[in-house]
Amino acid sequence: MKRVGIVTYRDIVDGKGRFLQAYALYNVIEKLGYKAEIIDYYPSTPESGDAEILHKFKRAIKNPKRWNNYIKKLLHIRMIKIYNDDFVESRRSYECFIRKNIRITEEKYYGYEKLLKAHFEYDAYVCGSDQIWNPYFQGLDDAYYLRFAPKDKRIAYAPSIGITQVNKEFRDILREKIIDIPYVSVREKSGAKIVSEIIGREVKNVLDPTLLLSQKWWYDLSEDDESRKPYILTFFFSNDKYPRKIAKKIAKIKGLEIISIPNSFADIFLKAHKEVPLGPRKFVSLFKNASFICTESFHGVVLALIYNRPFYVFDREKTESKSNIFSRVLDLLEMVGLEDRILKNNQKLPNEIDDIDYNKVNSILEIKKKNSLDYLKEALEKAIGGSYNVSSDI
Repeated sequence: MKRVGIVTYRDIVDGKGRFLQAYALYNVIEKLGYKAEIIDYYPSTPESGDAEILHKFKRAIKNPKRWNNYIKKLLHIRMIKIYNDDFVESRRSYECFIRKNIRITEEKYYGYEKLLKAHFEYDAYVCGSDQIWNPYFQGLDDAYYLRFAPKDKRIAYAPSIGITQVNKEFRDILREKIIDIPYVSVREKSGAKIVSEIIGREVKNVLDPTLLLSQKWWYDLSEDDESRKPYILTFFFSNDKYPRKIAKKIAKIKGLEIISIPNSFADIFLKAHKEVPLGPRKFVSLFKNASFICTESFHGVVLALIYNRPFYVFDREKTESKSNIFSRVLDLLEMVGLEDRILKNNQKLPNEIDDIDYNKVNSILEIKKKNSLDYLKEALEKAIGGSYNVSSDI
């Protein structure tokens, strides 16, 4: 069986979105008839917690404009300390799940030089998904462009650049890194247009790998919980009052309890049942069993779509930012005609909270899924040679 090495966002054991997209891509490649393995890669040698905080503090002193961001990070660190035991247990749950269900390299590779010395023997290499090409995060690392791999074996499946504008400096850098990848696709429509202009050839716009698997597959991953009363699920990243206020209002209108997946400091003060610790199955089950979902997360929206749940998503970018991460949510919802499920800061909640016509949404996703799978199948066949054997539940 031909082997495929995957380079994805670092530390998938940390869970949630980064884990979901990696696990989904791994399973899709396996169902296409290949033996997949995730290369456990980290862009740099990790610092200790105290050393990392000191490093960020020194950077903040030098650049007062970033103080606000660092205050938010310090609050997040405080939240982590409060739930430390629960988060440690969550991480162990992910570690256990990964050991049982994902083929991942035994060695952890810290820094690009380690990959150059590794002498991998995969028949093809895939980079994706998530914001591995975002130049404001870690998207300038050569590993995320598979530059350690043979040129004809490189495939980009649904990486995100996470920005809507690229300055000349980044354009030149990205062009140099992407131009030698023969099979290039990008997750967002806006990102595909940008990358196409940068490298001067067509770039496919494909679905996030989480949307390539059948609804049955996702139901098999999740669990039922008939003991709970009907609830609204909240999953936020910011500390803003507005999305929590809206969640409370919807809960009151619909007679729902509130269950929160704590992910920011403000969640500590939200009057809700805090759902920690969480493993992969429990995490997706909270979305599957929810009566309504309020989130700021891209993969929170994805899970709402997969399980056909009503939702609102909140734009947490108050001003135009260099790294416009909300573009990925906007592109996805524009594709399925659900832009009205986006609420911007202080926007009034609609008088009637309509249900979503998921027959229409599912039909659009099925067409896009077929096109995305066709791209990945063809890219793997050309990179490896030979036919594929598609599983019945993909």
